[in-house]
Amino acid sequence: SGLYFKGEIPFKTVFFHPMVVDEHGKKMSKTKGNVLDPLTLKDDYGIDALRFTLASGASKGKDLRLSLTSVDSHRKFLNKVWNAARFALGHLEGFAGEGLPAREALALEDRWVLARLQQAIAEVRRCLDRYDFNLAAGAVYAFIWRDLCDWYLEWVKPRLYGEAGASRAAVQGVLQHVLRDVLKLLHPFTPFIA
Repeated sequence: SGLYFKGEIPFKTVFFHPMVVDEHGKKMSKTKGNVLDPLTLKDDYGIDALRFTLASGASKGKDLRLSLTSVDSHRKFLNKVWNAARFALGHLEGFAGEGLPAREALALEDRWVLARLQQAIAEVRRCLDRYDFNLAAGAVYAFIWRDLCDWYLEWVKPRLYGEAGASRAAVQGVLQHVLRDVLKLLHPFTPFIA
C-alpha cells in the first residue's frame, strides 16, 4: 500500500522479533494463566529491567523465554549499575578535569579498562548493526559487571581513598570517561536509568 499510495517503499528494513513464551517454552495465554503482565512487571521490577530482559533474550530464530527470574536478575544488574554510578559520581565531586589524562599519567589498570571499554563499544556497534540485540546487551552486561565493577572499581579504590594528587586525578578522569560511555552503551536498552 505504501507503493500504491505514496509511490515509495515504506520501510527499508523490517525486523521480526521472536515470539515471547513462558519460561517452559509454552505460548503465553490468558486461559493457561501463564501471561506475565508488562504493567505489573514494570511496577515490580522497573521498565528498564523488563526492556533489558527482552533485549537480552531476543536472539534470532528462537523464542524468547520470559520469566520472573530473568527480569529480577536484570533488575539486580541495573541496581549494580546504579551503585557503580553513585560510587563514581561520589568520587568525581570537585573534580575539575575534562577529558582523559595524558597516557603517561595512566596506570596499567586505567589503560586496561579503557581498552576493554573500546572493545565493548566496537562489539555493541557491530551487534546492533546486525540486529543482534541479545549479543549487544550481553556485551554491555559483560563489560559493566566483570570489567568495570568486579575489576576496575576494586583496583582503583586504594588510589581514590589513599592518594591525593596526580594518581587520584587520573582515576577520576578515567571514571568520568568510562561512566559517560557506559551510559551511552546502556541507553538503547535502558533509557530511563541511563
